[in-house]
Amino acid sequence: PLLAAMGNHERAADPKGLLYQRLVGDPWYAFSVGEAVFLVLDNSNAHSLGREQERWLEERLFEARKARFRFVFLHVPLEDPRGGRFKHAMSDPSYARKLLEIFERGNVTLLFASHVHAYYAGRWGKIPFIVTGGGGASLYGKDPAASFYHYLRVDVDTTVPEPEKALRITVRPVHP
Repeated sequence: PLLAAMGNHERAADPKGLLYQRLVGDPWYAFSVGEAVFLVLDNSNAHSLGREQERWLEERLFEARKARFRFVFLHVPLEDPRGGRFKHAMSDPSYARKLLEIFERGNVTLLFASHVHAYYAGRWGKIPFIVTGGGGASLYGKDPAASFYHYLRVDVDTTVPEPEKALRITVRPVHP
């Protein structure tokens, strides 16, 4: 299956997201596969999830508390991984901190974001993240460690006792 998270370009062309909903489906949703729960969020406005989606997220994370893995996908990262003068992230840092607290309380295993057209991995608080935005649009920057077209392969080894160590993430460069 092809799964999508609504981004700012979809939102710009369709501010209420009606076309996206008609063509793709709900902009935020959850599903489970084996021991993993997947939560796809819509933060394409770069400001907040909104009260309804935020409540939904907290409920889904509570329901998933016994799941071994909790993966969250959103478009706009909580912070710009490039730091400094770059602001390609949630527009309200206090709301980004609030979301991070929700993710930490929900023991999110790994957070995936996009929006920054490059590849970065790190931690926001206790939550490991990957920004994977090198899927086809013009790349940001010239750093060969981050600015390359790529896709990810995530393998989960259910025999490894610690969830974070059970993940093997392979970043595959795509040479156009």
